Amino acid sequence: GARIKAGTRPPEDQKLFPDEGYQSFLGRDEEKENQEAKEMEQRCIRIGLNDLENIPISLIVNWGCLLTCYSVRVHIWMTIAFTIGRILHHITYYKKMQPHRALAWFLAWVAMFGFTINGVIGAIYL
Repeated sequence: GARIKAGTRPPEDQKLFPDEGYQSFLGRDEEKENQEAKEMEQRCIRIGLNDLENIPISLIVNWGCLLTCYSVRVHIWMTIAFTIGRILHHITYYKKMQPHRALAWFLAWVAMFGFTINGVIGAIYL
Protein backbone atom coordinates (compact mmCIF):
# COMPACT_ATOMS: atom_id res chain seq x y z
CA GLY A 1 0.00 0.00 0.00
CA ALA A 2 2.84 2.40 0.79
CA ARG A 3 4.39 1.87 -2.65
CA ILE A 4 1.05 2.55 -4.33
CA LYS A 5 0.62 5.81 -2.42
CA ALA A 6 4.21 6.83 -3.13
CA GLY A 7 3.65 6.15 -6.81
CA THR A 8 6.57 3.73 -7.07
CA ARG A 9 4.75 0.72 -8.53
CA PRO A 10 5.49 -0.30 -12.17
CA PRO A 11 3.78 2.15 -14.57
CA GLU A 12 1.44 -0.51 -16.00
CA ASP A 13 0.07 -1.15 -12.49
CA GLN A 14 -1.65 2.22 -12.71
CA LYS A 15 -4.44 0.30 -14.49
CA LEU A 16 -4.97 -1.66 -11.27
CA PHE A 17 -5.06 1.46 -9.07
CA PRO A 18 -6.60 4.19 -11.26
CA ASP A 19 -7.59 6.40 -8.30
CA GLU A 20 -4.08 6.47 -6.81
CA GLY A 21 -2.47 8.66 -9.47
CA TYR A 22 0.61 8.23 -11.64
CA GLN A 23 2.80 5.20 -10.90
CA SER A 24 6.49 5.06 -11.77
CA PHE A 25 9.49 3.13 -10.48
CA LEU A 26 11.02 6.48 -9.62
CA GLY A 27 8.03 7.99 -7.85
CA ARG A 28 5.96 11.02 -8.77
CA ASP A 29 8.55 13.71 -8.04
CA GLU A 30 11.22 12.53 -10.53
CA GLU A 31 12.09 14.67 -13.54
CA LYS A 32 10.92 13.29 -16.89
CA GLU A 33 14.29 13.30 -18.68
CA ASN A 34 16.05 9.94 -18.67
CA GLN A 35 13.06 8.48 -16.87
CA GLU A 36 12.55 5.71 -19.44
CA ALA A 37 16.16 4.55 -19.15
CA LYS A 38 15.99 4.61 -15.36
CA GLU A 39 12.70 2.73 -15.39
CA MET A 40 14.10 0.03 -17.66
CA GLU A 41 17.10 -0.32 -15.37
CA GLN A 42 14.84 -0.74 -12.37
CA ARG A 43 12.60 -3.13 -14.31
CA CYS A 44 15.57 -5.39 -15.13
CA ILE A 45 16.79 -5.28 -11.54
CA ARG A 46 13.33 -6.21 -10.28
CA ILE A 47 13.03 -9.07 -12.78
CA GLY A 48 16.28 -10.51 -11.48
CA LEU A 49 15.30 -10.06 -7.84
CA ASN A 50 11.91 -11.63 -8.44
CA ASP A 51 13.56 -14.63 -10.10
CA LEU A 52 15.93 -14.94 -7.13
CA GLU A 53 12.99 -14.89 -4.73
CA ASN A 54 10.99 -17.58 -6.49
CA ILE A 55 13.09 -19.93 -8.57
CA PRO A 56 15.67 -21.29 -6.06
CA ILE A 57 13.14 -22.24 -3.38
CA SER A 58 10.81 -23.71 -6.01
CA LEU A 59 13.62 -25.82 -7.44
CA ILE A 60 14.52 -27.15 -4.01
CA VAL A 61 10.88 -28.00 -3.28
CA ASN A 62 10.49 -29.51 -6.77
CA TRP A 63 13.54 -31.75 -6.39
CA GLY A 64 12.47 -32.80 -2.91
CA CYS A 65 8.97 -33.65 -4.07
CA LEU A 66 10.39 -35.61 -6.97
CA LEU A 67 11.70 -38.12 -4.42
CA THR A 68 8.23 -38.74 -2.98
CA CYS A 69 5.77 -37.71 -5.70
CA TYR A 70 2.48 -39.57 -5.77
CA SER A 71 2.11 -39.19 -9.55
CA VAL A 72 5.13 -38.75 -11.78
CA ARG A 73 2.87 -37.48 -14.56
CA VAL A 74 1.39 -34.75 -12.32
CA HIS A 75 4.89 -33.80 -11.17
CA ILE A 76 6.10 -33.44 -14.75
CA TRP A 77 3.10 -31.33 -15.78
CA MET A 78 3.38 -29.10 -12.72
CA THR A 79 7.09 -28.60 -13.43
CA ILE A 80 6.33 -27.67 -17.04
CA ALA A 81 3.59 -25.28 -15.89
CA PHE A 82 5.95 -23.69 -13.36
CA THR A 83 8.64 -23.22 -16.01
CA ILE A 84 6.19 -21.73 -18.50
CA GLY A 85 4.79 -19.42 -15.81
CA ARG A 86 8.22 -18.12 -14.83
CA ILE A 87 9.29 -17.58 -18.45
CA LEU A 88 6.05 -15.76 -19.22
CA HIS A 89 6.43 -13.70 -16.04
CA HIS A 90 9.91 -12.64 -17.13
CA ILE A 91 8.74 -11.70 -20.64
CA THR A 92 5.58 -9.89 -19.53
CA TYR A 93 7.45 -7.96 -16.85
CA TYR A 94 10.00 -6.80 -19.40
CA LYS A 95 7.31 -5.93 -21.98
CA LYS A 96 5.20 -4.02 -19.39
CA MET A 97 2.15 -6.26 -19.77
CA GLN A 98 -0.32 -6.12 -16.90
CA PRO A 99 -2.42 -8.17 -15.92
CA HIS A 100 -0.56 -10.78 -18.00
CA ARG A 101 2.40 -10.54 -15.64
CA ALA A 102 0.19 -11.26 -12.64
CA LEU A 103 -1.44 -14.22 -14.40
CA ALA A 104 1.96 -15.69 -15.32
CA TRP A 105 3.14 -15.30 -11.72
CA PHE A 106 -0.07 -16.97 -10.51
CA LEU A 107 0.41 -19.89 -12.93
CA ALA A 108 3.89 -20.53 -11.54
CA TRP A 109 2.64 -20.17 -7.96
CA VAL A 110 -0.23 -22.65 -8.50
CA ALA A 111 2.15 -25.09 -10.21
CA MET A 112 4.56 -24.87 -7.27
CA PHE A 113 1.76 -25.72 -4.86
CA GLY A 114 0.65 -28.48 -7.23
CA PHE A 115 3.94 -30.31 -7.19
CA THR A 116 4.30 -29.67 -3.45
CA ILE A 117 0.91 -31.22 -2.72
CA ASN A 118 1.73 -34.12 -5.05
CA GLY A 119 4.96 -34.71 -3.12
CA VAL A 120 3.26 -34.52 0.28
CA ILE A 121 0.54 -36.95 -0.79
CA GLY A 122 3.23 -39.29 -2.11
CA ALA A 123 5.13 -39.07 1.20
CA ILE A 124 1.98 -39.93 3.14
CA TYR A 125 1.14 -42.95 1.01
CA LEU A 126 4.70 -44.34 0.67
